[in-house]
Amino acid sequence: MDYRSLQKEVYGQYPPSFVISKMPGSSLPYAKIPVPKLKKIAHKIAFDVSFSLDNISLTESVDMLQVFVFASLERISSFHEQLDFLYSHSEQFLSWMVTDGVPQYFKRPTFHEFKPFFLSLLKKKDVFSRRLAYVSAMRFKDDSRHVLFFSHLLRDDRYYVYMAEAWLLASLAISDYPNVKNILLSDKIDEQLRKKTISKMRDSYRISPQEKEEVRKIRDGDY
Repeated sequence: MDYRSLQKEVYGQYPPSFVISKMPGSSLPYAKIPVPKLKKIAHKIAFDVSFSLDNISLTESVDMLQVFVFASLERISSFHEQLDFLYSHSEQFLSWMVTDGVPQYFKRPTFHEFKPFFLSLLKKKDVFSRRLAYVSAMRFKDDSRHVLFFSHLLRDDRYYVYMAEAWLLASLAISDYPNVKNILLSDKIDEQLRKKTISKMRDSYRISPQEKEEVRKIRDGDY
């Protein structure tokens, strides 16, 4: 497959028809191609040794960027190498639609390997490197060492960062409600993150009614 053939397979026509949409949260063009289709194409080219993934333009569109990242992660054989790839490219992942699709491609993930990757990503300043750190951490929400994540919640008021932090905290609350409750009652997070976390917890069917009522009181200052 050559690059023009890939473009036609992704977009269905070339040049593609891009749409104006806030949904991908990106400055890149967006063709609104369904993610299952992109994943299928990514799987196909991941195992086409004649096709160089380096040919893909990472700024062409959100859709093509997803194909590049998903195909690259499928082609890489180990979790360690996947993390190296992600770290070296994370600043280019200019959409939550890219970062949030990454964890499903992890190959035999281990906390031991993930920890330094997580900490290093958080040292980066860009939005999507930080989002990638938090959404990837959710793969380890049931690991006993997840307490590490509580001490690395950044005060970052950028939407896609604090939304990922809130998502992580709400996910951790399912199995570790006491620690999340303590975070919500502390000054370790700002009010924006506190309210968003509580909102996500109250929307979750895996949080008990009693816990939902407790966090409502925390939100309203009645606890």
